[in-house]
Formats: sequence, C-alpha cells, structure tokens
Amino acid sequence: MNLVDPFHRKGHTVTTDYFFTSPPHALALESEGMYLCGTIGQNSYIPQQISEMVLPIKDSVAVFSYEHNLSLQCQQVDRTKKVMLLSSLHHDPPEIEKKKTDIQMFYNSTKGCLDTFDQMCATSLKTRRWPLCLFYGILNIVVILSQV
Repeated sequence: MNLVDPFHRKGHTVTTDYFFTSPPHALALESEGMYLCGTIGQNSYIPQQISEMVLPIKDSVAVFSYEHNLSLQCQQVDRTKKVMLLSSLHHDPPEIEKKKTDIQMFYNSTKGCLDTFDQMCATSLKTRRWPLCLFYGILNIVVILSQV
C-alpha cells in the first residue's frame, strides 16, 4: 500500500502478480480510489466450488461477488493447471477474441513490464555464495531501473 500512496484518488489500476493479489488488497485499493487486476493463487480466498471444478481445456468460468464488487475468472490452461484472475475493475466477462475475456486482455496488456523485468533479472551470474547472489541481484535491479 505504501508503494501506491502517490496515486491514491486518481483512478489508476494496479496490475499485480499472484503474490500481491487478494480480495483484502483489492478492497483496500478500492477504498483509496484505485482498482486491482491480477492473477491469484489457489488459497483460502478462492471458493471451494471453483477450485475443485473440472473444466474442459481452454474453457473458463467467471464469478462476481456483489458484496465486494469483485470478479474472479478461472481458466483451465491444461489438464492440471488453472489460471485465476481477480479484478475490481471488470464486472462482466464478455469474450473479445478466441475465448479471451476483457479481464485476460487487460491483464496481458499491462503485465509486460513485470515479465520483462523478471526476465532481465533472471540472467544473472550463478554462484553458490549467497552474499554474492544478493549483491548481483541488487545491482541488476538498480541497473534495470536506471534504464527505465
């Protein structure tokens, strides 16, 4: 929440990875005038019916919480993997192109910077000495952010 302090009450949308996405975070951002869209891991916030549901591959189901004004979309990627997206911005999941909803299209269009950053940081020197790994990791982040 401290990272988005300067953007409160401006109507911005925060795109997050599964580590930061949860209904409490979405509600906290919404109370500050912001929206959240991101992947959510299979945790206690996911209704049991959704997590146990067996869907055909590439098929998806969406659930809307009227109480919290949140949308949850679950898509079966392959036999064993599901991708779940949580959004406080999108409330009706119409299909836009080839079984992709507007939640997926928005998330894919805004997550590019995060993926590029992760990819650039992953190409670091491999060593078994943890202080050296930490130093090179911090150096990678500083160099990438200075380029941005």
